[in-house]
Order: sequence, then structure tokens, then C-alpha cells
Amino acid sequence: VIELMKVQASPINPAMAAQMGNLQRPEVLAAFIDMLRSSNEVLRDNAVRVLAELKDARTIDPLLRLLGAGQAELDSKVITTLSKVARQDKDLQIQILKKILSHFRPSEPEAKLFAIVDAVGRIANAKTMEFIKGCLRHTLPRVRANAVEALQHFEISPEDRVKLLSPLLGDQNNRVLGNVVVALWGSTAHPFVQQQVENMASHSDKWVRSSLAYSMGVINAPGVVPYLLRFLSDQVEDVRRNSVKAIRRISNREAVVQLAKE
Repeated sequence: VIELMKVQASPINPAMAAQMGNLQRPEVLAAFIDMLRSSNEVLRDNAVRVLAELKDARTIDPLLRLLGAGQAELDSKVITTLSKVARQDKDLQIQILKKILSHFRPSEPEAKLFAIVDAVGRIANAKTMEFIKGCLRHTLPRVRANAVEALQHFEISPEDRVKLLSPLLGDQNNRVLGNVVVALWGSTAHPFVQQQVENMASHSDKWVRSSLAYSMGVINAPGVVPYLLRFLSDQVEDVRRNSVKAIRRISNREAVVQLAKE
């Protein structure tokens, strides 16, 4: 399979990457580390994707050497892969985090910044909590949205979570609002969350309604059912599609019974 990938240089899908990662053999690791040095972009992408599944500490140095080469898409994939390796090896987390965070600069492409926030959340080391708090106030909406998701992986008290995220209930971005609704659903801030949900459900912007529909599936609770049923008849296809996807994710028993009755 390795030789075939070298010849065809065709994109590898996640399923195959996972299978390659499951091999856990020295020759597989060596082959894919060697591919990181290739001038073929697709081949490098394939190698990064497989190494993300290998989660082997020996891949860290080769991956770090790829960062900052001026290829934003590859950088983002490398950062994601490094964060998966770091989750497996706590002794190396700080080293990896320092390197990743050194790339969080205004001059970097937005996609790379988004990947960094995701990676920090995936590792969820307590020493990066202040970084995530700062990202909640970032000027880029996607950074704020990703920071809200990242915060979910950290061990903080319900009171602190409400304190940090409640101000974002007034955010103007649909992604941020959707993520905050998920994070604060059922918390002491629920009355304010419910008010914002009502505002989003009747919002004129289809993307706000679409984000809310998606969030309802993540929440997976009886209280989301009326909104999902309402969105099934929305005039915009994107909203209806997200509502159907959300309904497919519902596994909460009470919510399923409620859906069946309707």
C-alpha cells in the first residue's frame, strides 16, 4: 500500500489512514516520516494524515520541521496531527504546545489560527487556559467560536464556565452563538440561553437559524425537539438539512419519544 501511494500520489481517505495507523509497525512509521520530505504535496498530506492515526512520539520532530514553510493548509494538518500525538504523551505536551503557540500570530493565515485553537483544546493542558480565555475575545469570529468549543475540554467549574461564556450570548456571529448555546444549555444561565435561542430561531439570517439547528443535535435533549420540528418546514434548504441531520443525532430517550409522538 505504501509503494502504491508513492506511485499514484493520490489522496488517502480517513478510513485508510486509520487502518494504516493501526498497523503500528516500525517500517510504516519510517516510510511515512520519509514521505514528509517529499516535494509532492499530496504525498505529504497523506503522510500527515496517517501519522495522525499512528500517534507515535517519534513523529514529533519531523512534523515540527514542516511547520512554518509557508503552506497554510499543510501547517493546519500538521498542527492537528501534533495535537493528537500530544494527547498520548503528556511528557511532550508542553514542548509541542510551545511550538504550536509560537505560530499564533496576526500575520498567519486564518485557517492556521483556527487549527491552533482546536489543537490547544484537544490537548487541554491547564497551562493553556489563559490562551483560550484570550481567544474568547479575539477579533476573528471563527477563533472565538473554536475557543468556545475548546473550553469544553478543560476542567473548570460550572460557575466559571457560565462567567466566561455568558458575555458571548450577545455575540453577532452565528457560529459563536451556536457553540455558546451548546456549552451553556442546562446551566444556571439557561433562562438567558433560552431567550437567545428564541431570537436565533426567528432570525432573518438563514445561517443563524442553520447554526441553531446544528447545535440542537449536539445538545441532544428533550427541549430541542420543538425547534427541530419547526426548522423542518423552514423555507431555506440549508436550515431544513441541518435539522434533519440534528434529528438523526438525537439519542436522548425522552427526546426520541417526543419526536415519535410528533
